[in-house]
This record gives sequence, C-alpha cells and structure tokens, in this order.
Amino acid sequence: MIEEKTLIVINMAANSGAAKCKWETIEKEVLQYIGGEVIVRVYSPPFDLQSFFKEIINQEYYQFIVGGGDGTINFAANILYELQVQGLLKSFTLGALALGSSNDFFKPMAHLINGIPVRINIKSARFEDIGSVKIDNSNGEKLEKIFLVNAGLGVTADANFLFNNPNKLINFLKPKATQLAILATALITIFKHSNKTITIRIQKKIIEVAMSNLSIILIPYISGSFHYNKERSEKNRFDIFLCKEMGRLSLLKTLIDLSRGEFKIGKDRIVYYSKNLRIKSKNDIPLEIDGEIFLGRSFDFELISKKICLAT
Repeated sequence: MIEEKTLIVINMAANSGAAKCKWETIEKEVLQYIGGEVIVRVYSPPFDLQSFFKEIINQEYYQFIVGGGDGTINFAANILYELQVQGLLKSFTLGALALGSSNDFFKPMAHLINGIPVRINIKSARFEDIGSVKIDNSNGEKLEKIFLVNAGLGVTADANFLFNNPNKLINFLKPKATQLAILATALITIFKHSNKTITIRIQKKIIEVAMSNLSIILIPYISGSFHYNKERSEKNRFDIFLCKEMGRLSLLKTLIDLSRGEFKIGKDRIVYYSKNLRIKSKNDIPLEIDGEIFLGRSFDFELISKKICLAT
C-alpha cells in the first residue's frame, strides 16, 4: 500500500558533518519504528535532491522523512510543496530527524530516540500552518519560499548568516558545543550590528522604522534556547516581534530576556498579529527562513492555514 512506503533522506553534512554519527546512533530504532517498505538515501551536498524526489515519486513514495538541520528540512519541504503545486505529487506527509545544530523545528522536543529528537509518527500526522514569502531583489530575481518554523530580518538573519558561514571560532564550536556556538554567534553579531531602515505594511498601516530585529513566528524558538514564548498566542496567524532603534546594550538585554522566553512590550519592543505583511528596503538585506539566508529588498509574507501534513 502507498501509505506503507517511506523514503528517508539524510544530509550527512548537517551540523558540520556530525549528522553522520547521529544517524548511525538512531538508524536501527528508526527503521524498526517506521516498519513497512523503507528506502534510505544518504547524501552530502552538492546533491540534486529535487531530481531525486521526482524520480522517487514516480515509484509512489509519499511518506518522506528528512534527516538534517532546520535548513535541510526546509529545503526538502519546499521541493515537495512545489511538486505538489505542479501536480506531480498528489499529497505527502513529512517527518524529520533532528541531525542539525539548533533543530528548532522539533521544539518543544516531545519524542526522542537515543537522546535525538524525532518527528516520525506518521499515524498521528496533522495538517499545519506554513508561512509563504515572495522575495524580490535588486538583480530582478523573484523567489517564492515556504517556511515551517519562522523567518527573521536584522540581528536574527545576520547571526544565521554567520552561523552558516562561520569564522574559525564558530566553526570549531559548532559540532562540539552547539549552544555555546549559538551564543558566541549572537554576541559577535550584536557587537557588529547596525540598524536597517525598512518600511512595513501591516494591519492597513505603513510604518517606516530603524529595524534592529524582526521575527515572524510559527514556532517560537529562534535558535538554541532563545525563544519568545512556549506557544503561539493563536493559530492561523503569525506572531510578529519587532525590535526597533536599539543599540548594542538593548540588543544584549533582549538576548538575555529571550534566553528566558521573555519579550516585554515597550517603546522599542512591539508585537503584531497578522496573516500577512510586506517589508521593503532600499537595498538588499538578508532574510532568514528556517535557518537559510536569502537576499532581497521586498518581502511579501502570507500565512497559509493547514497546508502541509507533518508527522509528530
């Protein structure tokens, strides 16, 4: 039966190559739990995952489990979602194995195998909200991406860029002490930070602001232990957290608060709730989507309700 066929793809390069060891630690238990007909494909970039998925769906594999970090899961989700939009894939269920660094997609972590978070319960899979963003940049390129966790601009995006393109210190810490690497990345980014002037259109308002950070949240964890709250205030909309006109000390205080899950509203901390928003900048700026970075000067966000079936 189609529902008994499962494809597992593992990005062995995730978490600076530590994903390989993590996968070997849980491989036997994962395969036993899933049961049925399973194909396992391990890969390291560069690898044409889109072509591989196209080949596999011709063989009627409709359950996908992706092993890697948040960026790997996002990349696979975008490919599968686009194949569904194109009519090449009627439906699919997506599960995941936390083989990356921060693994925000799995938080709060409910299911563990040998200490590694997993979302592989296909039987209890449910349709979840996703975010969609259309990106335009100064080169005339247009992209449309979905995200499962969150999106961010400002300090969040700059920190993710550094984490994905690490200096010697961060590169040394990532596979050995992930939380320390995240903290070091945040501190370095804050020290080098400068606010970016953007225009936000939200709730029929147009706001020009010197942005320090902007987080568009589906899952409240933004990296490591840093988070806004335990649960979103309400489904079927984004929780949007804006930090504006902050200096380094205010950013550092915000970082400390987020380590405790606090975000106190004030003159430089604002919360919005909306299904959509538009952001414009005069120049290209980094946007972080589930840990991956894209450059653009115009971003149109929309929440799409109950659109993708995710394992628990």
